[in-house]
Amino acid sequence: MRGEVKRIVKHFEIRRSVWQYGNMADQKDYTVEEFAREKSLHPVTVRRLLRAGELPGYKIGPREWRIPADAWEEYVKRRMGGVKPPKKAAPPKKQRGKAGG
Repeated sequence: MRGEVKRIVKHFEIRRSVWQYGNMADQKDYTVEEFAREKSLHPVTVRRLLRAGELPGYKIGPREWRIPADAWEEYVKRRMGGVKPPKKAAPPKKQRGKAGG
């Protein structure tokens, strides 16, 4: 019973993610590997961004992700809007010296 509920919930999560991005037949959807190669990123980084919700995408089945063609521009816009100013330089560390002599 519990496994069946998990399966049904997973099914609706997949359906919702596809519905959320609408009919994308006119767009090219990239696999993680294609997207990573094109943007010079590591596939693990792309998957991390997808799981965190920072990079728009949707799942096909339990493991496969698809990334819409305009996802990178959307990601960059979001990142640029929330860019924080650089941190101030840390004060120099005190050097340890031997006691005078």
